[in-house]
Amino acid sequence: MSQPEIASRDKISHQLFQMNLISVGLAIFLFFLCIIAWEAYNLRNTVTWNMIVQATIVGNNSTAALSFGDKKNGEDILSSLKSVPHVIEGKIFDKKGGLFATYSREKVSGNISTGSPLLNLRKEISFGLRTISITEPIIRRDETRGYVQILYDNSPMVSQLIWLVFIFVFLGLITIILTSFLFSKQMRSISNPILNLVETIENIRSDQNYSRRVPVAGPWEVASLAERFNELLQTTQEWGLEISSHRNNLEKLVEERTKQWRAAIRELRTELEERRKAEEQLTRKTEELIQARDEANVANHAKSVFVANMSHEIRTPLNAIIGFSDFLMHTELAQKQFDFVKKIQISGNVLLSIINDILD
Repeated sequence: MSQPEIASRDKISHQLFQMNLISVGLAIFLFFLCIIAWEAYNLRNTVTWNMIVQATIVGNNSTAALSFGDKKNGEDILSSLKSVPHVIEGKIFDKKGGLFATYSREKVSGNISTGSPLLNLRKEISFGLRTISITEPIIRRDETRGYVQILYDNSPMVSQLIWLVFIFVFLGLITIILTSFLFSKQMRSISNPILNLVETIENIRSDQNYSRRVPVAGPWEVASLAERFNELLQTTQEWGLEISSHRNNLEKLVEERTKQWRAAIRELRTELEERRKAEEQLTRKTEELIQARDEANVANHAKSVFVANMSHEIRTPLNAIIGFSDFLMHTELAQKQFDFVKKIQISGNVLLSIINDILD
């Protein structure tokens, strides 16, 4: 098999592996992304709910301090937030928005600001990059006495999510490696029958041996492809045998027709030779007939000349005899002489009649 064909085959395997890697990686990424998003959503809701509960407790405990203007009691109440992890600061505002009491954790990250934010006199939850701020109204007997604001450090939540991302990335890599390994093993059950099919096609193309067959193996689709290809080879082989049989029969038929043609040519040559001889004989006979005709014409002419001459030579004296005998009969002759002349005349007429019959 040529190098371009091998490179093309390797490229197909590589593309199948890439498709599997991309699809598995994308599926794992989307799955873990959904889990991380769900986890972040749950963590945020949990932290928010805990902060709302703490703000409500602080607000309920600080109603008396706000009523009597006891800031020291308000700060003591806010100092209870020390027991709540990751609370950066807490503030109590009166109902007009004035700062009543404040609490700040002693050890605060340098990147987190503990200054008083702009206070909106309403219930509010705001999410920052590193902090979560919750403002809850302090209500006593359906009357707003003030507001509690708690600032929460969400760095642990972010760190937890980052560790979760690292864990999921590690698990995703392991999953991709395992799936790639399993896919490569499973891909051999698909690629090997296809490679066998390609190899069989190359061998058939090189040696024109249609008795070869492809091993039927692999998944149903690949096995079905091999079976259909074997059926095609069987049909092609039968066609080849039939064509070969027709070719042999045709060669025999051509040989027989050639023999018949040669025999016909020999017969034709013999017939032509016989015709040539017959024509030569006919020509010779024709020449002989022409010669005989010419000789007959000459003989006939000679006969005519002879008859004319003989007619003249014989009739002239005979006519003279008859004429003179007629003259003698009109003379004075004795009876006996008259009889002799009469007989001469009769004999002459008879002889003239015979001569006329012969010559004419």
